[in-house]
Amino acid sequence: MIDNVFRLGDDALDNQGEIVLNPLAVFSQGDPLRFRITSFSIPEFAVGSYEVNYKTQKFTKPTGRVSETNSFTFSFRVDKYWAIYQALLAWKMAISNDRTGVVAEDVSITGNSPFRTDFTVMTKDSSNVVTSAGWQFTHAFIKSIGSVSFDNSSDGQPISVDVTLEYVQCYPLAVL
Repeated sequence: MIDNVFRLGDDALDNQGEIVLNPLAVFSQGDPLRFRITSFSIPEFAVGSYEVNYKTQKFTKPTGRVSETNSFTFSFRVDKYWAIYQALLAWKMAISNDRTGVVAEDVSITGNSPFRTDFTVMTKDSSNVVTSAGWQFTHAFIKSIGSVSFDNSSDGQPISVDVTLEYVQCYPLAVL
């Protein structure tokens, strides 16, 4: 067992997720970005409701509006996945370039945005075995990348960064 933990990496016992970002049209790379994430929360699934009053009583009915947020934040080890961090920065800079001030158009002539992609999140156990079918997120773009803190007195703790993606839809890949 300890050999499995060693092969997976020193943080394998705490990791519980993996994210797979499909390739972006804006870049010429053909492979998806696949890496472990150290923390994440699946957004709430909610339906709005409204009240119907009838004489002295009332009841609620569901609305046709989905009232959940379309934001997904996760953390990953930037010290372990520096190339992934650089790819995420390039994605953010393609959307909104801090140096030039240029902001890209979200939709192209074909109606699809080259800056949006689908991604999947799934849970894994300490043996790297997938423990859930996961969740699919569609038409996502990168909203923010948190700061990276380098601290000489950190006693060798892993360096993590938070990333927030905005998306159009989220749904579980398997519902019991």
